[in-house]
Parts: sequence; C-alpha cells; structure tokens
Amino acid sequence: MADPLAILGAISASVDLAERILKYFSEFRNAPRHAADLVGEVVAVGHVLGMLRSRLQGENAVGNAYNRTSVLFFAVNGCQTRLKEVHDILEPLLSAQPGIFKLWHRLKWPLEQDDVVEIVLSLHRYAQIFHFAVNLDGL
Repeated sequence: MADPLAILGAISASVDLAERILKYFSEFRNAPRHAADLVGEVVAVGHVLGMLRSRLQGENAVGNAYNRTSVLFFAVNGCQTRLKEVHDILEPLLSAQPGIFKLWHRLKWPLEQDDVVEIVLSLHRYAQIFHFAVNLDGL
C-alpha cells in the first residue's frame, strides 16, 4: 500500500503545476491555437484533480485507491510527470532572465503542434481516468 498522503501530495503537486503552466501561458504573445488547446486541457485536468483530491480527503478513502499498482496511482504519477515536462519547457523561458532575452522568448511559443497534440491527448486520458474515479462509488 502506498501512503495515502503520497497520492494526495502527487495530486496537489499536479494541481500546482497546472496553475503555473496557466500563468506561463498568459506571458506568451501570439501563442498559436494549439497552445490554447493545451491550456484548455491543463485547466480541465487541474479541475478534475481538485475534485479528486476533495473526494479522497473528504471520504478518507482507503484500499485500492492507494495501492501502488492501482490505475489511479499510476495515472496521478503519469499526469504529474506530463505536467512537469510542460512546466520544465516553459519555466526557463519565463524565469528571471535579462529583459531582451526574456522578451524574445515570450514572442515564440516553444512547443510544436505535434508535441502539443500528443500532450493534450495524454492529459485528456488522465482527466477521463480521474473523472471516472471521482464518480465511482466505493473508491
């Protein structure tokens, strides 16, 4: 069994990453349409993760939800990894850099459309798993 706090911690970390990605997105100028698709999926994942966290905390869920081999455990860790990948691409471009360098990088969206489509699809799958877990009786 995994520690219940570990899965809740992973959910909280994922929600935090989603919020930071949204903040970074707002800094970019002229982001393409596929960037907006990514933001929409990040918002959806953040929302459903928040609902899942509330459900797990509110019901003090035990059992299979915390098993290290459960779908939920792997999904939370996979989602967190995917969000971290996006965060790690965006964060250096917007961190405390000299003015011209930072301005230059804010003008160009750093992800290619194919990469964004892949990320959006994986985040969408995670959101579906989490939504199912929220609505499942006897989690």
